[in-house]
Amino acid sequence: MASSDGTAAAAALKARGYAGILSSESAGVMAVMRQNAKWALVPGYGYGDEDGPDDPMLEEFRAMRRALFTWRDWDKVAPVAYLAPFLQVIRSVETSGPITGMALSAVHKVLKHGLIGESNPHAAQAMHAVADAVTLCRFEATDPDHDDVVLSKILHVLLECMRCPTGRLLSDDDVCNIVQACYRIGHQSGKESALLRNLSRHVLHEIVHAAFGRLPHLPADSEESATRIDASVAAPDLSEDPPTGENGVAARSPADEDPASTPRSPTKGAGRVSETESQSGRSSFRENQEPFGLACVLEIFRFSVSFVSLEEGADEQAESVCAFGLQLVLASLESAGEDFARHPALLRLVRDDLSRAMLAVAPRGRAPVLAATAATILQLYMVMPSELKMQLEAFLRMALLPLADVPKPLDIAGSNAGGPNAAAAGSVNPGASSESRRVALECLVDLCRQPNFVPDLYVNFDCDVRRPNLVEELVALLSRGASPAQGAPLTDENLLSLEGLLAITAGVADRVALSDAKPDPATELRADAPMSVEDFWGRMRDANGGVVGSALTVTPGPARAAVLRRNRYLKRRLLACADHFNAKPKKGLAYMAEIGVLADPPDPAAVADFLRHAPGLDKSEAGEFLGDHKEFNVLVLNAYVKTFDFQNATLDAALRAFLDGFRLPGEAQKISRFLEAFAEAYFAANPGSVADADAAYVLSYSIIMLNTDQHNPQVKNKMTLDQFVRNNRGTNGGKDFPRSTLEAIFDEIRNNEITLADDASPQRAGFDAARWADMMRAASRHPDGGRMIRTPDHEEAALYDEDLFQLVWSPAVAATCLVFEHPVAESALKEALDGFLGVARVAGHRGLTDVMDHLITVLCAYASPVAGNKDKTNGAVQNAQSANRKPSVLFGEDDVRRTACVTAFTVANRYGDVVRGGWCPLVDLVLRMHRLDLLSETVRKGLEVDARDGGPMLDLSTSTSFAEAERSRRDAARRNKNSASGGSSLLRGFSQLLSLDGPDGLFGSGFASGGGEVPLTEEEQAAENRALRCVEACRIDDVFADASFLGNDSLAGLARALTWAAGPAGAAGARAAQAKAFSSSVNGVVSDDGVVSNNDGNNSVGRVTSLASPKGESDASAAVAAAVADEDGAAFCLDVLCSVTLRCRDRSSLLLPHLYGYLRAIVASAKTPSPLVERAVFELLRIARVMLPTLNVFHDEADKRLAEDLLDALRLTFALEPNVADQLITRVASELNALVSALETEEWRSCAVPFAGDHDIVRTARGWDTVCKLLMASARHPEAAAVGFEALARVVAGSAQSASALSETSGGAHDAGATETSPASSDASETNSVSVSNVTNKSPRSHARPWNVRSCLEATSAFVDARQGGDERSRRALALLGAAADAVCDWCGGEADGGATALAAARVGGWVSGPDSTEPVTTSLDALVLLRRDMLDGPFTDIVSYLRRVASVDERAAVRDDATLTLQRVLSRADAMRASPEYWTKCFSPENGLLTGMLHEMCASFKAMPQKSEVRLKQERTAHLAVSCVAKTFLQRLPALTNASEPVAFANAWFATLDALRLTGEAATCEELREAVPEAAKNMLLVMSAQGVLAPGAPQGLWEETWKRAAAVDKSLTPAIVGAK
Repeated sequence: MASSDGTAAAAALKARGYAGILSSESAGVMAVMRQNAKWALVPGYGYGDEDGPDDPMLEEFRAMRRALFTWRDWDKVAPVAYLAPFLQVIRSVETSGPITGMALSAVHKVLKHGLIGESNPHAAQAMHAVADAVTLCRFEATDPDHDDVVLSKILHVLLECMRCPTGRLLSDDDVCNIVQACYRIGHQSGKESALLRNLSRHVLHEIVHAAFGRLPHLPADSEESATRIDASVAAPDLSEDPPTGENGVAARSPADEDPASTPRSPTKGAGRVSETESQSGRSSFRENQEPFGLACVLEIFRFSVSFVSLEEGADEQAESVCAFGLQLVLASLESAGEDFARHPALLRLVRDDLSRAMLAVAPRGRAPVLAATAATILQLYMVMPSELKMQLEAFLRMALLPLADVPKPLDIAGSNAGGPNAAAAGSVNPGASSESRRVALECLVDLCRQPNFVPDLYVNFDCDVRRPNLVEELVALLSRGASPAQGAPLTDENLLSLEGLLAITAGVADRVALSDAKPDPATELRADAPMSVEDFWGRMRDANGGVVGSALTVTPGPARAAVLRRNRYLKRRLLACADHFNAKPKKGLAYMAEIGVLADPPDPAAVADFLRHAPGLDKSEAGEFLGDHKEFNVLVLNAYVKTFDFQNATLDAALRAFLDGFRLPGEAQKISRFLEAFAEAYFAANPGSVADADAAYVLSYSIIMLNTDQHNPQVKNKMTLDQFVRNNRGTNGGKDFPRSTLEAIFDEIRNNEITLADDASPQRAGFDAARWADMMRAASRHPDGGRMIRTPDHEEAALYDEDLFQLVWSPAVAATCLVFEHPVAESALKEALDGFLGVARVAGHRGLTDVMDHLITVLCAYASPVAGNKDKTNGAVQNAQSANRKPSVLFGEDDVRRTACVTAFTVANRYGDVVRGGWCPLVDLVLRMHRLDLLSETVRKGLEVDARDGGPMLDLSTSTSFAEAERSRRDAARRNKNSASGGSSLLRGFSQLLSLDGPDGLFGSGFASGGGEVPLTEEEQAAENRALRCVEACRIDDVFADASFLGNDSLAGLARALTWAAGPAGAAGARAAQAKAFSSSVNGVVSDDGVVSNNDGNNSVGRVTSLASPKGESDASAAVAAAVADEDGAAFCLDVLCSVTLRCRDRSSLLLPHLYGYLRAIVASAKTPSPLVERAVFELLRIARVMLPTLNVFHDEADKRLAEDLLDALRLTFALEPNVADQLITRVASELNALVSALETEEWRSCAVPFAGDHDIVRTARGWDTVCKLLMASARHPEAAAVGFEALARVVAGSAQSASALSETSGGAHDAGATETSPASSDASETNSVSVSNVTNKSPRSHARPWNVRSCLEATSAFVDARQGGDERSRRALALLGAAADAVCDWCGGEADGGATALAAARVGGWVSGPDSTEPVTTSLDALVLLRRDMLDGPFTDIVSYLRRVASVDERAAVRDDATLTLQRVLSRADAMRASPEYWTKCFSPENGLLTGMLHEMCASFKAMPQKSEVRLKQERTAHLAVSCVAKTFLQRLPALTNASEPVAFANAWFATLDALRLTGEAATCEELREAVPEAAKNMLLVMSAQGVLAPGAPQGLWEETWKRAAAVDKSLTPAIVGAK
């Protein structure tokens, strides 16, 4: 009850309020009326006054006032009841301006306060009445100022009609009348005041906003549903030209006219209008009338577009109207641009009428028109980019790009004397003013700032084979615009162009920060994947081949990106082919055949496809080629015509499309040849449209003549339609063509010239009808050709960013560099810094090392400080004013150098992981700052090695830090000069670095010169402080202190830069050496650590080139820094390199080679001893001898890694001169032998688990690899080899005595005599195996471990291959290989240690219990399984492969024999490896099997030798042993072979073994080998038969094929030997 009472009270209050408003407003109107002479006769007026005159208008007011306070529910009161008196006053021609103005104000208040509610059933009628009355307003004119006030009120009321909530109830007619009235008020006569005209435009602008605000709520329409308003109910067409006759607003009271007798209408002109006239052209209100909708919106948009036009030489007023029309269009787009696409009729207006109008006015108008056009273009892209592909192309290529282009640079002397045509000679748009260029540039820059604009352009145009490369054109234009004329300063336009380039770069950088999207290599279609000629042209013949918008490019994602990149690749290839063809067609065809685009000889159809589809083709060259009379050219022409589909096309349209691809030659014969081919094709496609091909030919020729006649300015008397019809009489097979057909052709040719839209021609600003028609035809030929595909999010857009970045980064960097070369403001320097950082951000995220290197190189070039008198780096003599000034002062006064310096080191600090060659100029810059004494003590100390990293290296002569000694020398030279440290980081801001003022005492005044130096002035002291603040802000020490966060490649680049920077060539030499080092082949190239790399994928048995020999000079660092002229610089770089190396101890294996390579370079640079050379040699030895025993390798992982790296460092001795190295290598080997001996500590000897390796000082595979590689280096030295082998034997066998025992035990079977015995001698290998095993078990504990066995094998193999020590040492090394194999088998068997070694290997290797598990292996069974797999894939196979190689190719007979016997013994002990059947089938596979291949190689080797020669006999004896090895191994592994997963694998292995035996027997010359081959085969056959493997009916045809191949080995090998028939 209370709620209903409250509602009633609120309704009553509302009613009283509304009544009060109307009462006061009516009273005001009546009061003004009574002041007029017509109503002044009334003596009084009141509610009870019955004697007053019965004036209709006053009576209506009185009746309304009586009923006001009786209305309770205003939602049911018809608004016309209280609006009628006011509207009657507004319509009346008898009322004066003030009275009408008061009535208008009352209506405005009614609308403003919402008296007409939307729920009122009569609201629509009321709104119609208001709109009708106000648009037909009549009043007596007084003076212009007062009349303008009334007209302004009319505008405000009409605007409120549209804005108020009930405004949506207005009909289409009402809205159109409102728009028409608002326009006429401000523009009818052209004499309106500027205020009224501007108010009219403002109101129209707001009305357009309101009208188009309804568009999102309208339902989507089909193509047919959108029509104009019906003429019977519509207001006059708003798209008509506005009237220019008599003013339609209030009369201006001419002298000969009585103002009171001349009522005016703002919409209908002067004069009293009858009731009938007032209603003409208007529709009365109808019940259930629909609110305004699409028809009204279309009319308003047509009305707006109709203003967008300019004639040549238009005045300022015309340009103002044109700009106003564009503003109305812009208002409609801002209100509902996203909804235009839902209404085809509206979209069609945008695509055609608006676009053509904008293209026509853009180059003609001054800056305001162009600015409005540019704003509309930007808004069109923002609200409907998908719908305006061709229009966007036209906006760019016909308007913005030509207008924004700059004239070509002219000579300064002739820039003012070029005459009127000088500008035209240098620019594609000579008429564009500087302001127009700026406006166009601003629009382009605004477009570039849109997140997806450049990706959209790239996807839809640069990746579309048939469209121009708009991104390339845009970047090229901005690049040209960023460069000033020669000798001219940077202008605002130059900086604006730079801003555009940086906007593109920033867009890429922003997407890089948001997305990690990268092409998936597994599913990506490579753009440059091979494609056959048929596939290539088949793709281009496709209806959408290479066109963006085809079915393949609809679905967004990586698949679409791959297709588009493919399109881009095809387009680049076609462009390259077009360039060659344009130069010379014959050579162009040859080039296409060479790269695979055309077959050889070329196919006419493919050539025709090229001429039809290739972008960038010179149409004149194409026409000349197609018109040639040669047979091949005629075939190409016929094929070219067949590429067109003329079906259902009119002849003139078909001819226009045909002539669009080439330029007609001038010769009549060639033109005739073209038209004959066209006529035949057209008649074949449309047999019913013309009588025959001749008729098509004649009419086509007539059309060409008509086109020339109508559009050639030299033809004065143009052909008429009748003449054209008369010329074609009787040409259609003896009959006339229909006149309607000829009339249509005539009109089409007269209105639209047949022109050639040549994409290769320079672009000029302005509407080009031919080019527009070409683009519209291109859009119509392909279903989706007129629509743009969008990159819906940053994820997909990022897929194209790498290509975009490759296009823009170089111009962006080059343009940004111009800021450093010209005087600019601080803001421009800040923009340049941001630009460089943006490029660096993208390059850093994408890992683009070449970009990063180029960027840092450029920055360092601008940042390099100069010396006070002469620049020692480039020899540039400074001017006289700076000749004797301090470098720090000069650096502090140069804002550009400081900016570049801060930027360079900021980039290095943030993205150092991507830097490669860029470290060279960066280090060169640091070194230069060091030489000029610009580095503060804080920076210098930050670059040194601190105690935590092992302390600085010491100078042996003084026992002090080398850097400290250098500083003492420098301080002594400077005498009293002191440096104070301070803090200033990059966070202090860019401006502070450039400012004169800084915090007092940052470096203190103590940095002033002392002694003989001239004291600094106050300005110089401030400049020096700025320089030192800048150096502190660069955080140079952080660049090197954070080196531990760099990747391996970047860290290696930094090490190389430090290695080479102090050389005589500086950074240039460093870059050249880097390029040389990086281009070296992996195969057979000596790496930085002296090891020759193999390309076998496993580095199993590597070789070493002695670095003591001259071949060691192949080391890149030694080649570059052959001489170090600057010992101060060399010492500085050495300190930094040591600091970096020790801070990155986890990657010391990467850095120490560079460090010691640098030291090696220092040694090599001096032929006589010097402090640097002594330091390089003896510091190395001292570090290894002193530090290694003290490192806590058992509990500190860092110390353990450092210990291994220190062992690697001993290779520095190989960089010495050969004579010095020869003297030191023995000492190095001896010390290494002693070091290995020292590793056998008491704790190690007393270890309970013999193979666990828990107490080894060298605990990792890398550490043992270092030891073994150093021993490998001694293998080829005559004196060091013995000591090195002794150390190796200690590692592998446990002691030198064990190695000797191995050699002695093996010697009985491996001496020269043993190799000449019968095959029974091979049986001795089994006895020897037991003996060696026994020796191994009884020998002292070995250092061999699963994680170092491969390194031991590499070192052992080096001694086998070496000739030092003769065959005996090689045979002893082979025995070590056998011992290592035995150890591997023992580990894998697990019997000797219960799996302890396997568990240790699992711990060292970090093995996990399963592929998806992170849990470490904890059981011996699991560890043994993993160990067997690891050993089988690695060391065991390495041993077998190496032994097979030695047995096959070694020239020493005794070594070969020992290798063969050792191989047999190793294979016989392989049971513990538990190899799979597939492993053994591979050993006997026909494709280079391990054992079968060995026999093949041996046969090939001794077959090449002369028969009965001693060498051949020895090789055949080795082959004898090999036959026995193959046979025994086959029989031993027969069970595994027969269990192969595929039976055919066993059959192939067995057949390959028989074939190998056959070849060996056929090639044998000695009797022993000839007998051994069939005997071995027979034994194998017997065993296989006994085991049931070989039996009749065996699978895979084993029985039949075996005896067939066995007979080839020896005829006696028949089934009878196994008891079969």
